[in-house]
Amino acid sequence: MKVLKDAWLYFTVMSAAGAALIAGTALTTRGPFMRGLIVGAGSALLLGGLADMLIMVSGTAATGMGAIAEQWTVSELRPLKKQGWRMVNHFLLRRHDIDHVLVGPDGVMAVETKWSGDGWELSPPSSRVLDAIRRIKQNAHDLEMWHFVRRHGTPTVRPVLFLWTASDVSTPEPGSPIMVDGVAILTGVKSAAKWRASLTSGTATLTDEQVDGIWSAFENQAQTRDDLEAVERDAPMSYSGMLWNLLGVVIAMFASLWVTSLTARAHAWAFLALQLALVAAGLAARRVSTLRIPSLGWIVPAVSGVALATWSVIEHMS
Repeated sequence: MKVLKDAWLYFTVMSAAGAALIAGTALTTRGPFMRGLIVGAGSALLLGGLADMLIMVSGTAATGMGAIAEQWTVSELRPLKKQGWRMVNHFLLRRHDIDHVLVGPDGVMAVETKWSGDGWELSPPSSRVLDAIRRIKQNAHDLEMWHFVRRHGTPTVRPVLFLWTASDVSTPEPGSPIMVDGVAILTGVKSAAKWRASLTSGTATLTDEQVDGIWSAFENQAQTRDDLEAVERDAPMSYSGMLWNLLGVVIAMFASLWVTSLTARAHAWAFLALQLALVAAGLAARRVSTLRIPSLGWIVPAVSGVALATWSVIEHMS
């Protein structure tokens, strides 16, 4: 797959850097026990992380990521509720369900969510994108023809397509919504924000009575409403971001283990105080968005060090 070819550099760099960190830290650590701990823990973390990233970028976890992508879409649609929009998820109509339906002052919208681990090609649209466009246009047409919608002034149902990916998106206007065959295509949080702004700045096309009437019909028909509303998800991270965060975790873990090894021979109480300070530093680092994930690599060995230091204090006191 193309995404695997594009990712080989990141895997190579991470493997080489991880191996160098394991060897360097082990060589500068005192005692065979700590050396073995560093080599074993570091190798397991590195191999496990590489395997996990391989699963993510290869698309093996596409089914699970599809569900998560729907949660990301809901997170982008949720702000519209402040402008009077209402949302239903997995609206079942005929043979297929519609991922999300919006009803608000500016009309009715059918929203489809798609995930790809291999990126999206929009310039020109690939066959996968065209298939998704055909699907959401058909859903919008079915919704528009539904008699409960038509009885309220036959509002036009506009199709919207969210395309999420951990790779690259080839689009003529990065960060902006684009129109393809009458479908608004959004490729991330920036384009979603611009699209929301265009909705809130427009003139209302439905009266409050029409919105209430259409929404009442949706509530009666919906099989599942707002299942995703309780789930908050961050925007998707690119696969390069995932790999560099994993590398940060590995570096932080070895740094924490290295500091621990340097002070392992200190007095029991001093060792415990240092380990508690390491945990506190890791928790403080988690308040910084760019360090939130790498700081886990620092905290886990430090917490283990606290347990070891506590045991040493108890043994010393006895």
